[in-house]
Amino acid sequence: MRPMSIRNSVFVTLSVLFSLWLAGCGNLVDMGGNRSVDPRRAYVNDPARNDSLATALPGRGLQFVMQPGKQYALRMKTQANGQLLDFYAPSGSVFKYQGSLEGVRQGDVVSFPLTPTQASADVYIGFLRSASGGRASAPDSAVRLVPVDTTGSTSVAVRLLMVRQLTGLPNATAKSTYARIFNAKLKSVYAAFGINLDTSTVVVEPDGAPFSVTFAGGAVSIPGERRADAINIYLVDSIGDGGEEGTILGFAPREAFDLSNDIESRVILNVQGGTATEMAVTTAHEMGHFLGLRHTSATTVDRGFDDDESNRDDGFASTPFCSSLEKRAAGGSSEIIRVRSGRAFCLRVAGTAYTCACSDASNLMYPYACDAYPQDVLGLDQQSFIRNNLKLYQ
Repeated sequence: MRPMSIRNSVFVTLSVLFSLWLAGCGNLVDMGGNRSVDPRRAYVNDPARNDSLATALPGRGLQFVMQPGKQYALRMKTQANGQLLDFYAPSGSVFKYQGSLEGVRQGDVVSFPLTPTQASADVYIGFLRSASGGRASAPDSAVRLVPVDTTGSTSVAVRLLMVRQLTGLPNATAKSTYARIFNAKLKSVYAAFGINLDTSTVVVEPDGAPFSVTFAGGAVSIPGERRADAINIYLVDSIGDGGEEGTILGFAPREAFDLSNDIESRVILNVQGGTATEMAVTTAHEMGHFLGLRHTSATTVDRGFDDDESNRDDGFASTPFCSSLEKRAAGGSSEIIRVRSGRAFCLRVAGTAYTCACSDASNLMYPYACDAYPQDVLGLDQQSFIRNNLKLYQ
């Protein structure tokens, strides 16, 4: 993964005074108080342990993306009563206080209802506080952002943008053949999960010089017109590794911002990463990240940018144990490491005999491309997750 901005750095690390915080460009409004704020990100439906969310909620706060017209809840296990959630929504370049929400208890779980206020996808912030004044007690565990509607979507549009000259595809006929094989394989992978893909292909500036993207190079504008309300796939000539080890086959955000307007909500592929069929599987993998799935086994890069050592485990019961990649590693450390500012992106790289030696290597969301496995299957829990998250964008 790597840092990248949303709305001109809305996900950068913040250290500001309590009340209103920056949503974009570096300004802040000081309304008094002395709460030090460094909001953490809660991902929708994420089943990973996320130990740091519970400790951050009363002090540093949580930020999360909500889609317009959808209803959400922030849930947590806690024995404490009489706590409120201070809810802030974006307004221009700041976050504005919307009110203090009361939770609804069911057993040992308290849920705070959340309603988006914006007409498009946006970032919100919440803080837990005591109704009697002062700092609230941290929840016991299991802080989760969940949608109220738990049904899933069964279709989505996908556009493949073939950008400029591409190695191994010297002419229009070669590109057409590649696109046909690519789209057919991608559709077959998602059909197995109960999702129909409406695929289309656009060749962008076919005579232009080859286009390269550097993985850690920050935001980049890639030629080609996006298809609205679709997952846009950019096939470029190469992806620079930015210091990462191995050939990067592709990358995408972990949980897209929205389908229509955010240029970084996209999948980027390296045409030199394999055949059309192989790159379709890589695309299916990156689309999984786009819709919120983690790698089955957390890599060092994942853990570094996730800023939470508890998330060696993706949280799904169907994904098997892999100690060599430190998933559910010995010791079960929940140490919290310092945050790196930015938006989390997940990459897929070519595997080796060592990195492909895990029993979860056959899963679509395994972090390495391994020739010995089809790598195009998901557990039933992963499938339900991806369908539900897909519906949030539609």
